[in-house]
Amino acid sequence: MTIIFSLFGFFGSKYDDGKIEVIASNAIGDQMTNPVMEKQMENVEFNCEDGVLTLEGEVKSEKVKNRIYEMVEEKLKKTRIDYKEIIDEMEVAE
Repeated sequence: MTIIFSLFGFFGSKYDDGKIEVIASNAIGDQMTNPVMEKQMENVEFNCEDGVLTLEGEVKSEKVKNRIYEMVEEKLKKTRIDYKEIIDEMEVAE
């Protein structure tokens, strides 16, 4: 009788979700020294599950929304941490 274990399920996720969230938070945290950017980014939250990072919250403009996404993506790529994707669920305030 052969027992086959799913290595992914047996050993848990191959992604370090907590570290991914910290890196994403640091990506915009670097901009928090600028009071204007700080105000525009204060409602952004990060949630990572199984390597999928979700950006949530309300931002002031489409430009800020795009900038946050770009900063997070760039920071994750620079650190070479393994992740699946980034999902943008941020909303622009009206």
